[in-house]
Amino acid sequence: MINPKFDFIGKKKIWIIISLIIIIPGIISMAIQGFNFGIDFAGGTKMMVQFNQQVSSEEVRGVLDEYGIGASSTIQATENTQIIIRIPILSE
Repeated sequence: MINPKFDFIGKKKIWIIISLIIIIPGIISMAIQGFNFGIDFAGGTKMMVQFNQQVSSEEVRGVLDEYGIGASSTIQATENTQIIIRIPILSE
């Protein structure tokens, strides 16, 4: 039977130094650059809308423009009668 012996505790100072070499630049990078939340954490409302007939993204944007939110919205056609609309957080 093989009884391997690994000296993990004896090498703890080396591994602590290696960990700090990796962690400290990460913390500095977060402090300088900040976070990129991307689209997933940007907030707002995402809707999938289905129509009885085919509509274009321009038609949907025109209706949203009437309410003053067309320019800041993202509109994506998925199928002939389905459109995904993402509206950012609206200030009151």
